[in-house]
Amino acid sequence: MKKLIKICVSAGLLIMAFLAATSCSGNWDPPYEDLNKNGYNVSVKFDANGGVFAGINDVYIIDVFNSADVTDGKGVYLLSPDDPLRAEGAFSISRNGYFLAGWYTTREARVNDKGEALDDYGVPVSQSGRPQGYTYGGKWDFENSTLSVESGAVFDSATPVQTLYAAWIPYFNYEFYVENEKGEFELVDTEATINLEIPQWSEKTGKLDSKSFPERDGYTFDSAYLDKSKSELLTENINGADKYVDYETGTTSTEKVCVYTTWLEGSWFKIYTADQMSANSRLDGNYILCADIDFSESVWSPTLAKGKFTGKIYGNGYTISNVNVVQGDNSQLFGGLFGSVDSGAVIDNVKFENISYEISAGSRMQGATFGLLAGTIASDAVLTDVTVSGKLIIGANCYPQEGYVIGLLCGSGTFAGVDSTNISCTVAEGVENITVTTEENGTVTVVFN
Repeated sequence: MKKLIKICVSAGLLIMAFLAATSCSGNWDPPYEDLNKNGYNVSVKFDANGGVFAGINDVYIIDVFNSADVTDGKGVYLLSPDDPLRAEGAFSISRNGYFLAGWYTTREARVNDKGEALDDYGVPVSQSGRPQGYTYGGKWDFENSTLSVESGAVFDSATPVQTLYAAWIPYFNYEFYVENEKGEFELVDTEATINLEIPQWSEKTGKLDSKSFPERDGYTFDSAYLDKSKSELLTENINGADKYVDYETGTTSTEKVCVYTTWLEGSWFKIYTADQMSANSRLDGNYILCADIDFSESVWSPTLAKGKFTGKIYGNGYTISNVNVVQGDNSQLFGGLFGSVDSGAVIDNVKFENISYEISAGSRMQGATFGLLAGTIASDAVLTDVTVSGKLIIGANCYPQEGYVIGLLCGSGTFAGVDSTNISCTVAEGVENITVTTEENGTVTVVFN
């Protein structure tokens, strides 16, 4: 082991710092004799206490001061091992599965009132089978505390005047529970970590960032609670380092934190922009609008325009506007803003404004259906407080076959709960051989001249 070359300056005092092996019988011995000769005979030891400095096992840090600088009422501020003032000579400290509560001047084996040995969580060793932990005292304040010694005393750099112990807190075990159909909570996952971050919706992607929460196939996280009765809603991250640590003793008595979760079935997205809705388009997707969505410079998803939509859209009164869809597939069976609003779909409290759907290719499929909102709307689809305005455009290549149905709002199905009074049907620009008529029920008849 080599002597640390870096010399650190703190508070105007020259400090000599070096790493020392826990056993001095190795190939290199700390230069205590030379230090004493030069007046650097007051040392402070940093004991990693189960951790490691800079990834090196079985070493500790010694800071050595000139006795003339710390006697006669003088004091010196100590530098923590990882203080930036040590620059490239800084000693990062770590311990796998633990976080550092601080540095303390005293350390004692942890016991309860009965004298039973306790582990790092405060559980009797006889129950947990884990090693005995420690309890600490005299937490060192590196910003305000100073080291000083009595004048006239004899010091030796090999004998620290003060040892500071690293107090380690084991990670907390966050247990995640899910409510089943019987209303009972089942354990689904455990995460060992310091802090727990609540999942957050991303305004950039529209997706839910699960953070350290577990994910469930086919479900989207909804909410989390600290109790089974779901009265203590988690609205902020849990800072375990602040919440569950007694910094006076450098200990914790919290081994696990139970988190009770609720979930939404399916994949859910919170939509702020048109690009988000396009990027996250799924026929079974569930969408919550968080702003007006303008498609003037974005493309409506062909997946939605051609497929069977079984998801949910909760508009919160917002508007989806300026959508232009062109149907150019001769083999398409149904189409509109949605190909089909299928069984189980929900569209609630949303306005569709300035929507255009152009049938520019004639479907060769018998029974094909088209409309501005959808080709078909299933009888058990739920549409509530929906407003649709725009134009259904008949192109030159629209050749309805037998059973081919075109409607202003939809080709077939029910449209209760939809205000479609501001929909018109027109012929595409430049098309002269087609005449369209609209019946009172919204059916569109295309006649070729």
